Amino acid sequence: MILIENIKKRYKKNILNGVNLKVDKGKCVGILGSNGCGKTTLLGIMSGTLKYDSGKIFYDGQLMENKKMFLKYVGYVPQENPLIEEVSARDNIRLWYGFKYDESIIKSLGIDKFIDKKIYELSGGMKRRVSIAVALMGNPQILILDEPGAALDIYGKKEVISCIKRFADLGKTIIISTHDRDEIDICDELYVMEEGTLKKNNF
Repeated sequence: MILIENIKKRYKKNILNGVNLKVDKGKCVGILGSNGCGKTTLLGIMSGTLKYDSGKIFYDGQLMENKKMFLKYVGYVPQENPLIEEVSARDNIRLWYGFKYDESIIKSLGIDKFIDKKIYELSGGMKRRVSIAVALMGNPQILILDEPGAALDIYGKKEVISCIKRFADLGKTIIISTHDRDEIDICDELYVMEEGTLKKNNF
């Protein structure tokens, strides 16, 4: 279970003004909101890649106190491409997991068709699929995706959505920042980020 209590973050102005969120295991939760409203900041904090000013985050009852604890629980796909452009998709995955990576994840995302191409040769959608594969390889309990369908064609989106559904079926938890109708449709709950807080959207 995810429990977020009164998370606040300020840059030059307040971005998050006391975010609270509770998500049960196996749920897929969508976070909606306009560009610049704080969605990406919140997901970065939930993944452990950004520090927050105050508040608390608990995963499965454990208070998240350092980056190592976040890594134990979370697979994160940021909005920006995190891959090394000069090496192949296969070698990007090996950099994280060596030679013992899960071939079924590669095939389910359609990466096997271009796995030996260098990242700079790939389309934006292909890069996104490799990023999702890297996030899944560590078998995380929580998957956090910042606009996972961005730059994907209709077939790529279907592959990603299918993979997300399988992940949820394993009893794991998914948080998605999205504007995509198909991604919204697979969410069990929706929240809207407004004025630095999350509000439940009863769709």
